[in-house]
Amino acid sequence: MSKNKQDNNPVVSRRSTALQQALLTIGPILVVIGTVSYGISVLTLWAGWMVSIGGGIGAFGVLLSAFVDKTKSARVRRLDRMIFLGLLMFIVSGGFMIQGSSSWLAIFAVGTVFYVYAVFAKDRALKREEK
Repeated sequence: MSKNKQDNNPVVSRRSTALQQALLTIGPILVVIGTVSYGISVLTLWAGWMVSIGGGIGAFGVLLSAFVDKTKSARVRRLDRMIFLGLLMFIVSGGFMIQGSSSWLAIFAVGTVFYVYAVFAKDRALKREEK
């Protein structure tokens, strides 16, 4: 779909916005559930898959956001890339969880720092742009 058709049809942009918001909400929730379930011996096998799938869903939401909204400032685009990088680290961390390696915790911690900082900074940057 071309940009002009998308601008003229607000229903398409609302649907994609709703989809990307759903993906950006469901993905991190799965990451948290997977991380918490790693401590439960029965669910340890599935925890890595939940973290990886949650990171992938969130990363897909960020990619969708980048393709839909091209009017963002350079700072917001940079913060989106940091969010994407944090979510990719969750995918890698989930892979290490599946393998049973203890390296998953360090990668998960760095991914969490990237993700949390970028989400809060993006919210602040978007509020500044509205003023």
